[in-house]
Amino acid sequence: MRANSFPSFDNNIIEGHIVAFSCGYPAEACLKRIVDNQSSTGGWDYKLNKNSTRDDLSFAGWAIQALKAGKMAGLHHEGLQTAINKAVNCLRRRGYSKSGGFTYTPTANNNGGNTGLAGVGALAMQFLGHGTDPEALNALDVM
Repeated sequence: MRANSFPSFDNNIIEGHIVAFSCGYPAEACLKRIVDNQSSTGGWDYKLNKNSTRDDLSFAGWAIQALKAGKMAGLHHEGLQTAINKAVNCLRRRGYSKSGGFTYTPTANNNGGNTGLAGVGALAMQFLGHGTDPEALNALDVM
């Protein structure tokens, strides 16, 4: 360092701090979009179509991760806890399959389907505080 000069800072550190302090509004906006576009059944479908009752678990898995991340980050969307409760109920009533663990979309009488999304359902239940519920444990057994 030259005499009479200021110490240099690593640009990555400075940029990291700027990003950390500026993520609040975009994160809140994303969380709001996910919460506001949850379907009446508690699930989600592609393009965040809240009028759909298709309940696509492959898409819902990402939405549930966002709910968990928002809660852990201390974001305070007024509908966050309600959305979490609705998601758990949807996983239990519509995404769960006795023989498949959790399925891509709802099956008749919660039976059938394959095990393709058993891991997503089990992880989603864990994220939402229900990892030891019978549906999550069954999904682990199915896998």
